[in-house]
Amino acid sequence: MVQHRYKLIAESTRRKNKLTAICDELFPELTRLLRNPNLPTALALRSCFPTPADLARACFEELREARGRTCSVSDAKLLELQRLAAQSIGTKDPARLRVLIVEQQQLIQELALIGQHIAQLEAKMVKIVERCREGKILTSLPGIGPLAAATLIALIGSIANFERAAQLKSYVGWVPKVARSGSTLDWTRLSPRGVRQMKQTMYLVVWRAIQWDCEWKQIYERLIASKCRYDERTRRLIGREKVIGRKAGPNDFCHLCITQERSRTTRALGTRRRASGANAL
Repeated sequence: MVQHRYKLIAESTRRKNKLTAICDELFPELTRLLRNPNLPTALALRSCFPTPADLARACFEELREARGRTCSVSDAKLLELQRLAAQSIGTKDPARLRVLIVEQQQLIQELALIGQHIAQLEAKMVKIVERCREGKILTSLPGIGPLAAATLIALIGSIANFERAAQLKSYVGWVPKVARSGSTLDWTRLSPRGVRQMKQTMYLVVWRAIQWDCEWKQIYERLIASKCRYDERTRRLIGREKVIGRKAGPNDFCHLCITQERSRTTRALGTRRRASGANAL
């Protein structure tokens, strides 16, 4: 299920990219008011009014009905959108318009269907994680939700296959290569080995832990203060991602996963031995 969900998300992204390209050709001014042309409200408007000419001719009540009950697009934005549609510089070729309208309508329907399938898979994955022992252990760690836990379980299998955290890090591919000369050379890159989906999942897990968990946030803030340089022009710290890869993130998370699994397994074995001893007595 995890791999199928990953493929569906990739297919959804492809269709969104195609819809964005069609929007740039049909109605490029749409993104002035609706930054993401693939959000539900924008897709509803594009489905009801495929071309800028259709949008410009529509009455205000039709626009409000197509918008729905969302508060992200106000009445003033609808009027401004209609004004932009009347002055749009999008393609006017009739043959090209017919092709783009059909393609846009089919892509919107396909995107909605893929979204339904992803929601069904995620609901089943959450139920499985909530019932299994490994899922309960992983979701007890900061930053790991049911979907991230399902991905880790599916790609790692049994944590007992890894005796040390270094083995798990090598399998994940989170092994940073560091080159330093002392003064002029200082770069860090991740190894190309490992499972790409695992890298993405662990990266997102770490960012969530940094934002939500106080302990991990304190570690992160302490490290960026010593490892990152301050850019006076942008007034931002440069090199936050290096801190994630080097110290604050998946390295510690891999060690934490190994430790948590071993401690729970040891407690479970101890409980079983005590119960068997009591039965023998």
